[in-house]
This record gives sequence, C-alpha cells and structure tokens, in this order.
Amino acid sequence: MHFFTDTDTTVIQTDGFGPLTTDQFRITSKFQFGSANKAYGVLRGNFIVQQQATDATRVNLALKPNFDVFFGSLKVQYFIYRGLNKGSFLSGSPGSETINAGAGTELLTRFVTRFNAGNSANPPAKPMPTPEAIGFGNLAGNTLLNDIFDNRETLKVYQLLEGEWIGNFANGGGFEIVLSQAHAFNDLAFLRQGDTVIDVGSLPAGDKKPAREDIHYFIDPAAFYGLFYDQGVSRRQGGGPVKETGANLYNNILSRFNLNLNRVYLDLRDDNGNSYNYDGNFANPPAGVIKVAQGTTDPLTEASYDTQSWPLTWYTAAQSAAGASNTLRLRLRTMASDKQPLLHIPVPSLLDGAKESAFLHAAELKDPADANWMRELRLSFPNVATGGSKANVPCYIRLNYYYKQQVGIDLTALPAGLISRIQALRSGSPLFDAVMSKLDRMQQFPVSVNPAINSEGLFRPGLNGGDIEYRDESIDDYAVIEEFFHAYQNLVLETVYEKDKLVNLEFEAKVFNCIVLLQVGQGIGGVPTAVHDMYDFMNLTYSPIPELSDIQSDNFRIKYRQEADAFSIAFQNTEHTTYKVKNEQNPYGIEQAYKE
Repeated sequence: MHFFTDTDTTVIQTDGFGPLTTDQFRITSKFQFGSANKAYGVLRGNFIVQQQATDATRVNLALKPNFDVFFGSLKVQYFIYRGLNKGSFLSGSPGSETINAGAGTELLTRFVTRFNAGNSANPPAKPMPTPEAIGFGNLAGNTLLNDIFDNRETLKVYQLLEGEWIGNFANGGGFEIVLSQAHAFNDLAFLRQGDTVIDVGSLPAGDKKPAREDIHYFIDPAAFYGLFYDQGVSRRQGGGPVKETGANLYNNILSRFNLNLNRVYLDLRDDNGNSYNYDGNFANPPAGVIKVAQGTTDPLTEASYDTQSWPLTWYTAAQSAAGASNTLRLRLRTMASDKQPLLHIPVPSLLDGAKESAFLHAAELKDPADANWMRELRLSFPNVATGGSKANVPCYIRLNYYYKQQVGIDLTALPAGLISRIQALRSGSPLFDAVMSKLDRMQQFPVSVNPAINSEGLFRPGLNGGDIEYRDESIDDYAVIEEFFHAYQNLVLETVYEKDKLVNLEFEAKVFNCIVLLQVGQGIGGVPTAVHDMYDFMNLTYSPIPELSDIQSDNFRIKYRQEADAFSIAFQNTEHTTYKVKNEQNPYGIEQAYKE
C-alpha cells in the first residue's frame, strides 16, 4: 500500500470528505500543493486516463487494483486521481493528442521502454500507440468503467505499479476511493468530472433519503489509510519507498489530511444494507436511536444516527487512555419482542476483548435489565500521543445490525445425531460457521430428512430462501456441508459472480467442502478425481487451509480452473446437467465466504 502523493512537500487539505449542507456531501478530498506534486500508484493495478471536463489542461485517472483490497466489509473498486497535469501523459492539441513519450515519468518511461524493446525484437518498427492504449478517448459519458476494465470497449487499460510515479498534480488536486457495488458512480461521466459532490437538493423530499445512502459507496481516504496503522503504508522518500507504521504513519502520512485527521467513522447498517434506522424502526424518540460515549468513563448519552441528515457519523475527541487504543462505547435500540438481533462485526479485533467471532448473537446482545437498549459495546481503535492526551488515529468502523423475525436455518426436524454433527462442523470450522451464520440471519432454510430423494442431499431454492433435504442420518459430512454451501451460493448469486460468464457451482461447492474438511482435520472418500486433486493440492500447499490471499492468487486460480475443466469434462456424457457446465469464473462464492 502506497500513499497517493508526495509527503515531503507542502500538502494542505483544502476540502475534506463530509457534508457541506443537509443536501450536499463532498466525496473528493482536495489538496493544495506548494509545487506540482507527484502522484504515485497506490497499488498494482490497471488504469485509464480521461480528460477532465472542467479544465482542458488536466486529466483524471481511475486505478483498479489487480487484487481485492479488503478491510472487513470494505472492498475497493477504484482509486480516483483528479487534476493531474495532462502533459504528464499526453501532448498535442485537444482532439489530436498523442502519448507524450518524453514526459519522463516512471510510468511513461516504462511504457516507452517496453514499446521500443518490442519494436527491436519484432521488426519492422511500429508507430507509437495512440492514447487509447492508456484509456484516453472520447467514448460516451455513460460508458461503464467496468466494461473498459473488462476489455469490452475500444479503450485499453495499462498496468500501473505500486509506488510508481504516475505524473504530477497541478497546484491542486483531488483523491477519492470508490467501494464495490457503486453502480451510480461507474461511468466515464463520473470519472471526467472535476470533483464529486453528492447533491440531493433538486430531488423530491421522498427521494432524498435513499439518495443520501450513496455516500456509502465511498470512504474517506484518511480513514482508509488509517486502517493500515499496524500493517504500514509506503511513501516516497529519497527516490524510493519507505514503509511507515504506527506513530510514524500518523505523523508523516496521515497528518496530510489536516481537516479529517482524527475522525473515527461509525457506519451502522441494517438487514438490507441501508443505514441504521433507515426504515424508522427506532424513531420513538427520533433523537435517541443510539447511546454513545467517547472514552471509558464518560456517561452514555442518547444521540441521533446522522450528521446533518447524512447516514454516517464520526467521533474526534482526544482521550486520556493509558494504552495504545482509544474507546467508543455504544448501545443500540431493541425492537419488537418477536424479533431476534444479530450483530456482524466485519473486523472483530475492533471489539474490545479481542473476540474471534465476527458475530454477536441475541444472548450476547440483549440486556435482561433493559428492554429498550442492547448491552453496551466497547469498540477499540489505535491512538497516538499528542501532548498530554491520546488522539484518534483515523479509522472506519462498520457494524451490520440484523433484526428479523425468527428465520434462518431450522434444524428441528432432523435427528439429534445429525444436528450434533452439524454443530460440531460449525465449531471446528470458522469458515463453515461464517456461511451458516449468513444463512441463519438472512432467509428461511428448513432442513429435513427425506429417504425418497435420489442423492445424499438436495437443496431446493425458494422465494424466501429454500429448503434442504438429506436422505438419512448416515450421510457423510461431505454431503452435509455441500447442501448448505449451495444455499449460500444461491444467496450471493447475484452479487459476487460475474453475470456474463458461466460458473460450475457444483465444483465450487465440492472445493468448499474440501477446505472445511481440511479445517476440521478430516479426509475425503469417494469423490470425483478433479475434486480429490484439489484436496491434495490444498493439503500439500497450504497449512492448515489456504488463506483468502491464497484463494485469490494466480497459483490457486489457475489450478482451480484446470480442475474445474476436468470436472465438467468428466460428466459430459452423464445426466448430471449442473455438473457438466463449463466454468469460466474464479471461486467467487468461496472468496465471499472467507470475507464473511
């Protein structure tokens, strides 16, 4: 992870992420530089450059990382650089631009060197590529960025290296971080604009609330970089990268966000991914939907969950903490007695007490002495000494508060022995438990025994989840796991898989089975050869199971696709329709299970 610009020059944040009015919310973090500051690649990835709509001398750049960048539930889609000097990339007049081979940046020097080497190795010499080779061109404003990065448009993407000098900001510039699923902020018109301000002022009153939810497609860069307080962020110094961690990161990098330096954001979501109290379930009284206090001793006070009507809040007060962490204490509202709460903490380490599980269930949340409020939560985040107190390191805390009627997995119709085995699998495999917890809080999944089915297990999707049947109590754990994962695949089908590519869900489910069995220390028996080969590969390569970074690695993905092809080919002459589907995707369902 690298900082996006120089830090040894004058860097003054002039506009920060946050509300301007009840109708306007600024997304772009804007900076004034003492000179033409250099811009650097945050991570290795592909980029495109587009003309800025508000200044003919400037361009904007979108960088899509080559690998998923996660911290809890936050997944980065793009890093957006606004206000780069056009001359860092292009020369010539508008409409007849050419790539500026003499720009001298590390990026274009590498581009030209690679091009010249190709010319030398493959005569006759070819002309310098057109600007389309770095994503510069005049396609329609509604052209989707995803289509460009997926090579479905005439514009091309080019690779950027982490820490590589991209070009120079003009005297001022801006930076944004776009999170995944940002469908409304995913086209060339968005990339070309001078900056981003979400404005709901012209909307009818009833449309303002849902439009305000769009701020959740972005994160304040100060908080994003603050999330790497322990892991470190690199900056350019003396011609090369220097990794800063802890207080050095705060003083040498984070301090450049002078307007938002000590914000700890609290992002509360409901069952549907909207903001806490979006549906007004806790609106009596409207001002008291949370109780909150900064520090360990101040009394909790009732507060609304918003900032100038925007569904996000943050806390900035320094504390007198003795240790390396500051504290935010929180209580959430209860609802009707026929509903059960579940709290998902995507980064469990933020919960004071170092809880390993990402979920707090009803027994841990409900306060027997208070029917209106949940138990107190204590959230901890890094601090840094500033004088006689401890300042917050910028941070982003996401909590998902699910509150539904008794739904989820219903095992009451199963024999006690089978229930016990399912519970043992959940206890032995955090990965399987994460999938089961997701099913448990989202929809209805009755589970039963049906001796009439032709297989050991069967999942039938339904409008409100689906049902699972097992042939008898003697089925092996492999079959038990698989049907629950099929239910999970169905749940995330529309959000994690690529919509225009085929996916063999059967093979993915069987690979998931292998991972869970490895995690609980079991072997596998009579399974298709391709599945056994994946089990052996993971057993020999990873210990005890692959991590998310392994699942997303080229090594794993290549092996997975090879065995998925072998799996589908092996069933081509059978009646197993779903088994013989050609697979064109990575194991995105498994990846999402890891992220749960």
